[in-house]
Amino acid sequence: MSDESAAPPVHPLLVRQLRRAGIAEAELASDPRLAELVRRVSRTYVEHDEDRYLRERSLELSSREMQELNARLAAERKRLQGELDIARSLQTSILPRDVVADTYEVAGRMVPATEVGGDYYDVIPVNGGCWVAIGDVAGHGLRAAVIMTMIQSMTAALIRQNPTITPREVVIALNRAVRENVFQRLSVDNFVTLTVLHCRPDGQVRFAGAHEVILVHRAAARTCEEIETPGTWLGPMDDIAPFTVEGAFQLERGDLMVLYTDGVTEARNANHEPFGLTNLSSCIRETHAEPIATICERVIDDVRRWMRAEEDDVSLLVYRHLGAA
Repeated sequence: MSDESAAPPVHPLLVRQLRRAGIAEAELASDPRLAELVRRVSRTYVEHDEDRYLRERSLELSSREMQELNARLAAERKRLQGELDIARSLQTSILPRDVVADTYEVAGRMVPATEVGGDYYDVIPVNGGCWVAIGDVAGHGLRAAVIMTMIQSMTAALIRQNPTITPREVVIALNRAVRENVFQRLSVDNFVTLTVLHCRPDGQVRFAGAHEVILVHRAAARTCEEIETPGTWLGPMDDIAPFTVEGAFQLERGDLMVLYTDGVTEARNANHEPFGLTNLSSCIRETHAEPIATICERVIDDVRRWMRAEEDDVSLLVYRHLGAA
């Protein structure tokens, strides 16, 4: 008997189905047409077995590869989170907390967003008062934080090396240094909003640079005054001297000067409404007689309750004029 006429090996699954149909394996040898049909069906079962084996093998490999990939991604996330934690710590550790002198007191607070950003403020005591600076590097991430750190160092160096320098001269020189030592070397196009203020013991404040509106709370009238900061950003051009002007205003005993970044006024609630200057002014009026550290904490708490998500750094600096000694 030839191989063609012999009953073919029958797949076990097919055997069970044939038995359910009442067909014995012995009958296949006596019925060539039935034997051929079973041969074809059995071949399909075998092919499906091979397909299933390949699919299962593929799934097994994919599962193992996915586990390895997930492990690598988890390790990378852990590494990046460690770097962000270091950058966030660096960003906040170089900022002054509370500064008290004979003629003024200053408190500052920053709440970094989930992703480290480029907020910056500083208080530099000098003979004859102090310098205050506040700014924001466009963008987020480690690059913005690094640029912010460089600006903090350069600003302090410019002021300490030349006690008679003016706010306008600081801003112009800082722009030149930022263009040459930061933007061109790093090949980046970030811009920086910055205001530099020189606060004298007699309450006169001279300032230059473009940043957010300066908020001044007048102790006598218990009202808030908004002072614009005309000028231009740092970074877009090599020479900003033609566009940099110097302004001035006078603080009286007990007056507050409030500086902040856009993370305060642009914080949005669930209805996409910004916190804005109205809410900030209201909070300052309500707390103006409190210690300035308390004022800072109250503003920060109000902003965080308002916002639906921490999308930007929230930075605030409050300066109180105590009057000449």
